[in-house]
Amino acid sequence: MSPDALKAIARAHAARIVSGEITPAAGARAMWTDVFYHLELGDHSVDQFVYWADAIDDADSEERRQFCESAIIRIAQEFLRNNQ
Repeated sequence: MSPDALKAIARAHAARIVSGEITPAAGARAMWTDVFYHLELGDHSVDQFVYWADAIDDADSEERRQFCESAIIRIAQEFLRNNQ
C-alpha cells in the first residue's frame, strides 16, 4: 500500500477517535493493525498509537485506563493537525 493511502487510513482512524465514533482503545488498535504494520521501515508516524494501545490493554485501574484514553485522543488530535 502506498504511503499516501496509509496516511489516509491513519487520518480516518484518528478522526473517528476524536469524533467519538470509536473508542480510543479500538482506534489505537486499528491504527496498529491497519497502518503500523504496513509502514515503510523507519516511518514512526503512528508509533504513539501503538504504545498507548498496549498501555491501555495493560491498564490495571479505571484511572489508568482513563489516562490512556485521554492520551490517545490527544495524539489523534495532534495527528490530524500535523497530517492534513
